[in-house]
Amino acid sequence: LAGAEPVYLAPDIDAVLHVPTHVPLDTIKEALAAYPGAKGLVLTNPTYYGHCADLTEIISEAHHYEIPVLVDEAHGAHFVLGEPFPVSALKMGADIVVQSAHKTLPAMTMGSYLHLNSSCRIDRDRVAEYLTRLQSSSPSYPIMASLDIARAYVEHIIEEQKLSDILQRIQSLKQTFDSLTNAEAVKPADPRIITDPLKLTIRSKRGHSGYTLQNILERVNIFTELADENQVLLVLPLGGKRIINAETIKSIDEAIEKTPPDQMFVSAEWGAQPVTVLPYQKKVLQTFKKEYVDFDEAAGRLNAEDIIPYPPGIPMIMAGERITKESV
Repeated sequence: LAGAEPVYLAPDIDAVLHVPTHVPLDTIKEALAAYPGAKGLVLTNPTYYGHCADLTEIISEAHHYEIPVLVDEAHGAHFVLGEPFPVSALKMGADIVVQSAHKTLPAMTMGSYLHLNSSCRIDRDRVAEYLTRLQSSSPSYPIMASLDIARAYVEHIIEEQKLSDILQRIQSLKQTFDSLTNAEAVKPADPRIITDPLKLTIRSKRGHSGYTLQNILERVNIFTELADENQVLLVLPLGGKRIINAETIKSIDEAIEKTPPDQMFVSAEWGAQPVTVLPYQKKVLQTFKKEYVDFDEAAGRLNAEDIIPYPPGIPMIMAGERITKESV
């Protein structure tokens, strides 16, 4: 919409989970040195899987160039509760942070917070002006009310000192899954990555893909947030109770054992360049004719539309990017 020229920064791929975790500091430094006139740095932290990186140095480096940092903290609205939850990008010094309260707090779908955390790099009046152009002139008051309820909910947890009880229930739930014989919890290989306690990634020990494991869990009424080629992701409740008894665990183990293993599509690092730009500007791309081709024959062609499987919503190939054999 702004006509800006995107510069894409490749994230690290975790060696155990085979999913993107964060954009490393060295890549940020390389990009800032190459494009010192950039208008903004946009990062996602945490990822859908709850993986968080320390952005303090990255934000400081961007601010050295007087470049504002915008963080998509969609899955981190509850980080305000403090330890053991990761630190919010707001405390790390990000200029603008967006949190989707409906993901981990009791807000209605589409309810989100936009936090402005800077007065020198961000003009609040300009942000407000652009929002009025992009958003509806008839806002949903039920959604806005639910956002205030979510805020009050978190405040109540802090004031009533209920966090320790919530953490005990979460830990108890994780221990229940730890008792599985044929599946296990998996964590990132990088020790610098902090995982949100509300996120739990489970993988079969018997060679099942995440999609098959998801089907097995659904048979015993455990509905996961998402499945990928290798594992499933569960989002644990900040409040309320979910009881999984020994009989359920036994049923899961038996179902895994009886289900023939399918091929696990272990994604390797695809060797993407750390910093890339599109081969053509948008105004040029818009003049090109689009056509459908078999994906196996797409290498070397320009991609016409974003390819973003959701969940988890991690872009594979962006519109305008050159498709490579590796990306296919």
